[in-house]
Amino acid sequence: MSGINRQRGVVLIIALIALVAMTLAAIGLVRSHSTGSLIAGNMAFKQDTLQATDQAFEMALDWLATNLSTTAEADVPNQYFALQQPVDPLGVPTTIDWNTVPCRTAIGAAVTCGSVAAGADRIQYVIDRLCQGALPVTDKDANCVQDQATGGGSKRAGVPVFAGTGMIYYRVTARVQGPRGTTTLAQAIVGFR
Repeated sequence: MSGINRQRGVVLIIALIALVAMTLAAIGLVRSHSTGSLIAGNMAFKQDTLQATDQAFEMALDWLATNLSTTAEADVPNQYFALQQPVDPLGVPTTIDWNTVPCRTAIGAAVTCGSVAAGADRIQYVIDRLCQGALPVTDKDANCVQDQATGGGSKRAGVPVFAGTGMIYYRVTARVQGPRGTTTLAQAIVGFR
């Protein structure tokens, strides 16, 4: 009888060791699931801010269409540079102080920059005209990055060719801040006549 009692004691120890091992495995599984969900959530926030840069570019295009005729040759603080700005190795203009650039919501309403709640991105953009030299830029052909105007009309010999004006290019640098410290910088080059 004493041999049987000893075997029952060994089974109890083996069962406790197995229970501890299964508990540790369950804790590890819960932790890895939580980490996976956190990573997926962060990637979703990053994707959201990347999509919001499209809205920043649309806002910048609207601003150019509205203000270019009156402000092409003058800087607008924290918004528009009439001359091309120097850039860092990543291509971001070094003269931008993002703390002074106004923040907007996805619908263009001005908001205070700072902490961001879920679903409430803070959109900022700065435009610089890709021209060199001194203001006012009088020789745009020599000092600005632009496409060459193409002639219009017929290609038949002896027929007048109409000349158009070239488009001047502008660099739009957009910054979007999202929840959990997510920040996305993007650039687009746009042309306006």
